[in-house]
Amino acid sequence: MKCLICGNEIIDTRKGKKYCNSLHCQNKNNRDTPAHAMKEVLKKTCLNCGKEFETRREVQKNCSSQCGEEHFAKMYKVRNAGRNTEINRQYKARKKAKLDAKLKGRTFAQALAEKYGISLEGEPNGQ
Repeated sequence: MKCLICGNEIIDTRKGKKYCNSLHCQNKNNRDTPAHAMKEVLKKTCLNCGKEFETRREVQKNCSSQCGEEHFAKMYKVRNAGRNTEINRQYKARKKAKLDAKLKGRTFAQALAEKYGISLEGEPNGQ
């Protein structure tokens, strides 16, 4: 058998060998026929800008990396809009409670205990 790239004789006992043991021939074959080049071209619509584009990757959803980043930012904003508002509300409430406790000369734990009717150990009269 002869190597399909350089034409040298293949000295190997394996059946179906197409290339000699030279790294040059093996790498040239890999560069010329990558796996993705054998897949068929798909036409898709970009989820961000709506432009039609061609790809060989089934999972690709956007026409470019810039559109992908913009689409991710939009989706993240929409997905977490309510969550972020709730987190901000809780954060502000905790901050206000800490400030109120400090102004009244108590610790935050004491303020919470008073709010929920819990007695702290070591406090006089259970307060």
